[in-house]
Amino acid sequence: MATFTHLFNKKVFISRKVVVSGYKSAMSTVTGAFVHLQRLSDEKTQIADGVFGKTFIIYLDPNVSLYEGDKIRDNDTSEIYLVKKGGITQWSFGSIDYQQAIIEKTT
Repeated sequence: MATFTHLFNKKVFISRKVVVSGYKSAMSTVTGAFVHLQRLSDEKTQIADGVFGKTFIIYLDPNVSLYEGDKIRDNDTSEIYLVKKGGITQWSFGSIDYQQAIIEKTT
């Protein structure tokens, strides 16, 4: 299996909501990953039911644990993104496996 590590342009941290006790929950950092982050075009933003100028797509290794509702923090700018519902897709392009996710800036 080949990877496309030369395309990665950001280091991010992935956080997930976890149950602390009873009805209480908190965000917990699950992992860090290198990703390729790019803004979605207006046409694709509309198809993804996103907000213009705030909707992005990330490409990352398929072995990184990522779920709908996870929060992603950009290590460089501290921007926070939320993984949209139904936005995660696994792909295999020839010998390259990867996953992509549609995310939306929350700040």
